[in-house]
Amino acid sequence: MGTHAYLILAHKNWNQLQKLIELLDDKRNDIFIHIDKKSSFTEVDRAIIEKASLSSKVIFINRIPVIWGDFSVVEAEMQLLKAAIKGNYQYYHLLSGMDLPLRTQDEIHAFFENCNGKNFIHYCDEEWTRKTSMRVQFYWMLQKMCGVKREKFWLFKLQRVLVELQKMVGINRCKDYNPKTGSQWWSITDELARCLCENKEIIPRWFSWTFCADEWVVQSLASQFGYEDSYYSNIPVDTKESTMRLIDWKRGSPYVFRLPDYDELINTECLFARKFDDQVDKEIILKIYEHVKKDTRNSVVGY
Repeated sequence: MGTHAYLILAHKNWNQLQKLIELLDDKRNDIFIHIDKKSSFTEVDRAIIEKASLSSKVIFINRIPVIWGDFSVVEAEMQLLKAAIKGNYQYYHLLSGMDLPLRTQDEIHAFFENCNGKNFIHYCDEEWTRKTSMRVQFYWMLQKMCGVKREKFWLFKLQRVLVELQKMVGINRCKDYNPKTGSQWWSITDELARCLCENKEIIPRWFSWTFCADEWVVQSLASQFGYEDSYYSNIPVDTKESTMRLIDWKRGSPYVFRLPDYDELINTECLFARKFDDQVDKEIILKIYEHVKKDTRNSVVGY
């Protein structure tokens, strides 16, 4: 049984996912994977992913269709967490299939051992939370049909009209709690993971039919149940310090790293980075892969 659980949401780029699994492969880790049911994922793909791990146990959970901005993202996350807490892990790391670790597993485990008991959760300041709170205050009934807003722009505009109507009649779904928002990606302790699962009935009541609930659930429940003092960084900061993830929102939504970014990636203090896409730049993935693998080999032989 591992001491860390990696929870992965994936929907494409299976060769890239294979590289991610190989870099996470370690006898101290178990890997839980959710594949979007809408994706073309064959038994051959599954076998390749499973064979990528020599030491970690790889568990595929039941697939559901996941839609951007929809509550289905949260449902997939909670299914991963529900499956993983049976293992009583020290830490649970939520990653995308388009993320990569930037450090060896020895380095990652040493870091979290030194920070044991801290939760790595990003949250936004009060101004941004107020500005975006309409995402959870009202019912976004068309989100399942909208998908990414640029794909069905007219539906998204209609949805905004319906939200404005709710505002006019005084609907507010947040009367029972103080909503908090931040990055979807986190690393949390067993205690907090169990708290989330034990209070799972709250989640659909507060967040079903909302917009981008995946950026509100963990932050809001962690605050509701008094975990804010356990945050690694207890002031609103970017994801570098609060989650140890390098994510560039200035150059993209988020930016896809490319080969010229290699020095930035290997010199950051972050443990993980997102995002990468082998359809955009395969070389940066291979170079990061070789960098981490080389450091792993050097660690094993004692260099």
